[in-house]
Amino acid sequence: MSIPWTGLLSCCSAPVHPLWRLGPVRRRLERLRDPARLEHGLALVLPGIEGQSLVNHDAALGVADAGFSGAIEIFDWTSGRFGVALRHLLDRQRHAREAARLAERIVSYREQHPHAPVHLLGHSGGGAMVVLALEQLPAGVVVESATLLQAAVAPTRDLSRALARVGRMINVSSRLDCLFLGVGTAVFGSLDGRRGACAGLGGFRVPPGCEALYSEKLVEARWSPGWVKHLHLGGHFGCVNRYFVAEHVVPLWAGAKGRAVGALEPALEPASESAEVEPAAAVLAADVIAASFLAVTGEALPK
Repeated sequence: MSIPWTGLLSCCSAPVHPLWRLGPVRRRLERLRDPARLEHGLALVLPGIEGQSLVNHDAALGVADAGFSGAIEIFDWTSGRFGVALRHLLDRQRHAREAARLAERIVSYREQHPHAPVHLLGHSGGGAMVVLALEQLPAGVVVESATLLQAAVAPTRDLSRALARVGRMINVSSRLDCLFLGVGTAVFGSLDGRRGACAGLGGFRVPPGCEALYSEKLVEARWSPGWVKHLHLGGHFGCVNRYFVAEHVVPLWAGAKGRAVGALEPALEPASESAEVEPAAAVLAADVIAASFLAVTGEALPK
């Protein structure tokens, strides 16, 4: 198996994520924002509570590596200030204001390019912001896909309104992301204000009466050991690895329909590797994490 150097380099982005502010690093994304690309579609990448960083730059570059020909932009909903991530998680007024701004951006693009695809990709807190923005879209405005990469949003949140405004929603989750989306959100809460495990840890729970809508629109893509070959080891930042986004995430966008809510092709399986039997080491690690989470929070991890 050959792993590109871009994927290996992406593994180092989290510890040095503030380096995106350096001029040569920032310029990597300039070609992806070329106005000429807007004719072919728009992908908006929403960072987590850390704000714009090398981590979400890698996700944007992964979208380009997968062959997406439209414009790719970082939509930074945070203050842009380094070191106030917790404030970004807890500031409900900012969430409402920035969700409205994102919805306006989508509506404006749709008016100018009514036949071009729109894809949303949000990591952690950015995944929760994607849900909030979809809920604010006016009736009749529908995006092709919304991908939540281990989102810091409550698993009990009713997605009915958001799902009505998207062709396909893909929820990438990992039970190994226990520190951030288990213990961390049990202490500080999710972006939408619920303390406990998040949907990015174990998936969404289907409200009574919504089974058909969820089955039609929501794809639950859960981490499996087979994802390691695409450099997602199960942690909080593996899902934004440039190689993983290009090889595993963007292909799930294929066939998603937008603009008008209509029949979708059958939901994709999260990954062919999901049928694999987990190695004993992975099972043991998951059991240890689940036991530790229960001891700290008093809450069982979602299955």
